[in-house]
Amino acid sequence: MELKFLILYPDLMNLNSDISNIKILKYRAEKREIKVLIDEYQDENSNIDFKQYDLIFLGNGSDINQKIVLEKLQKQKPKIVESLEKGTFYFLIGGGSYIFGKYYYDALEKKVNALSVFDYYTEKKDFAYGNVNLKVNLSGKNVNVVGFENSKNVIVNTNNYFGKIIGCSSKKVINKYDGFFIENVLCTNLNGPLFSKNPELADWIIKFLLDRKYKCNIKLKNIDDKLEIIAKNNIINNIKKVNV
Repeated sequence: MELKFLILYPDLMNLNSDISNIKILKYRAEKREIKVLIDEYQDENSNIDFKQYDLIFLGNGSDINQKIVLEKLQKQKPKIVESLEKGTFYFLIGGGSYIFGKYYYDALEKKVNALSVFDYYTEKKDFAYGNVNLKVNLSGKNVNVVGFENSKNVIVNTNNYFGKIIGCSSKKVINKYDGFFIENVLCTNLNGPLFSKNPELADWIIKFLLDRKYKCNIKLKNIDDKLEIIAKNNIINNIKKVNV
């Protein structure tokens, strides 16, 4: 079995080592003898076919880099929409997810019209900084997902949130929910190496990709996640529960 991943503008959109998530997916897949091919997309004039990929990733970036990438991706919007309709999985972090909505606000709180691939948009809230614990539904199973948030932007105008915030180390909880999540799209404000502390989420994505590609119900071989679970539980046990 084989999976193909595409990283969009890794030189511009990797603010918090977000690409480490793709490396973790590759590692966990290869531990099950699943081959993973990873390409990088840097040139908007490329004739690359987005539909050939099982997963496309866009990380977080600085305010300036987000605008650069937004302008570049405008030319590729038809290809993006076509690949989404064909079932390609999109994993978008922070500013990468803002680019795919209707609009977002930059560092100077100026409204920036985005790709409008999805109907959600972002609003500016009080600054949130710290670890977050989410309750996420993965194929009918509730799972805790932990990560680090460092943002003023919050995705709104959707009922398809990634997860409900049930714990946070920040003094201010700026929203009840995080991100955006539909069948083949996952957007989140949790930056950096998310999968290093959430092996269940990483494996859910790998299984989803394989099931779709090979049209069967794949059972992934168990691998040792002791350290990942210790890290995850340590975060959960050291942040306050919230009721927002």
